[in-house]
Formats: sequence, C-alpha cells, structure tokens
Amino acid sequence: GDDPLARATLQEALVESTGDGYLRRKAAQGIIASFASEDACAILKEVLDNESDQNMARFLDDMFQTNCR
Repeated sequence: GDDPLARATLQEALVESTGDGYLRRKAAQGIIASFASEDACAILKEVLDNESDQNMARFLDDMFQTNCR
C-alpha cells in the first residue's frame, strides 16, 4: 500500500527518538517493506547519521547494508 499517512507515521516513529527501540526497529522494518528502495535507504541513512543509541545504530547499519547496496 502507498498510503502517505502510514508512510509518514512510520518515518516519524523511526526519526523521533522515543527511546522505544522495539517500536523504532518495527518502523525501520516497515519502511524497508513499504517504501521505494531509494526512499527507504535515504531515510535509513539519514537516521543512522544522526543516531546516538549504539544498539539502534548497529541495527540500522545492518538493515542498510542488507537492503541498500
């Protein structure tokens, strides 16, 4: 589905660091699953570049390496 609201919600959940790592991981997976590859990878890269949580950064980097090369 290409629902702009759903996409915005996923992106916001990933970008807004709520401290809820599980929710953010689910959002990242949803972005990979539902966004165009180029868009998903750009979002992951942007979040990864600004990520302060080391565990989340590792998770995002792994997703990026797996899905964006």
